[in-house]
Amino acid sequence: MTETSPIVFVEPVARGFRLEVMARSISAIRGASCRPVFVATRADYACGELARHVASTWTDVHFVASPMDPDRRHSGVLDREAVDALLDAVADVVARSARADLVFLGADDYLDALATRLPVYRNRLGSACPFVFLYNAEDRVGQPFGVHATAQGTLESITTRGATLLAFDETLHGRTLVARTAKGLPDPWHGHFSRLQRQRVRGAIGLAPHAVLVMANLDRLLDDDGPWRLADVERLAQIPFVHFVLHGSVWTLRSPWFRQLAKRYGHRLIYAGSSRKVHEDIRLIAATDLLLDEDARHARTMALGGGFDREVRHLLLENLDALREFSPASMKLMRDELDRLADESLNGAFGMQLRSAIRL
Repeated sequence: MTETSPIVFVEPVARGFRLEVMARSISAIRGASCRPVFVATRADYACGELARHVASTWTDVHFVASPMDPDRRHSGVLDREAVDALLDAVADVVARSARADLVFLGADDYLDALATRLPVYRNRLGSACPFVFLYNAEDRVGQPFGVHATAQGTLESITTRGATLLAFDETLHGRTLVARTAKGLPDPWHGHFSRLQRQRVRGAIGLAPHAVLVMANLDRLLDDDGPWRLADVERLAQIPFVHFVLHGSVWTLRSPWFRQLAKRYGHRLIYAGSSRKVHEDIRLIAATDLLLDEDARHARTMALGGGFDREVRHLLLENLDALREFSPASMKLMRDELDRLADESLNGAFGMQLRSAIRL
């Protein structure tokens, strides 16, 4: 793929959440590639606030007016005529390039029509490579026993035309949509690692806004090969506002070390049950500020990147003396910084995995 080959985003309803996803996607692409970016959308959107307030923040990003009827309601499921209008705009861009990548954003709302019309536009789209981004893949997964037959047929039709499926990880629940596994991306807006969801979980377990939550595996803490974990817990416990979520075998609760820890800091300890139970509950793992548990690292790495917990651990331990003297108000500022780091890492992971998915 050359640096002159365009990336075309198709977004018929560039408003609200959908506008945020589009903007974040374009920023992720623009941060790593000089390829020209085009956005095919409704004419009144392309010529209105998008062009005035959004396009000016990027370089080499162009809005393409689709001849969709602005008097018709296009905020729900799009019909064949609306999809044809979008594909006409896309075909005009693709005709000026030997190769292009097409990213159909929020395709849930027009997937059926897209599956029907893509074959019709095959010649006009040439060798363009389509990527179909589903925001609500959960609806396509259907019941626990499999995908609904009609949805299965639509997705298979899309993928047999060479399209690659993209979806938010948490809407897939680890399942495949069709024979090809969809490429999962973290969800910075509504996923478990988003700030709103993290705050909800923390509130549900009774944490104050200034509390810092650390998770550790009791069995690992008491292993002979991990004395640094014990040392970390004992040092972090010196910070008055640090709370611990501990999980593992109930037999570990009888250890002299745990009994001493519980005697000194019992009001700041939460026993969450077996490690298997905790690892199955991504919400608690996401709400944790610092994870000392290697077994649960994969989910954190996918959403926050591999260096997040290392950075938080360094931040807390390097400032231990100061944090011991912090007031609740000062600790709330530290919590805000941890939230900022998590948001930054989550957005970075979304961008990195999007670029990887479309092979940038």
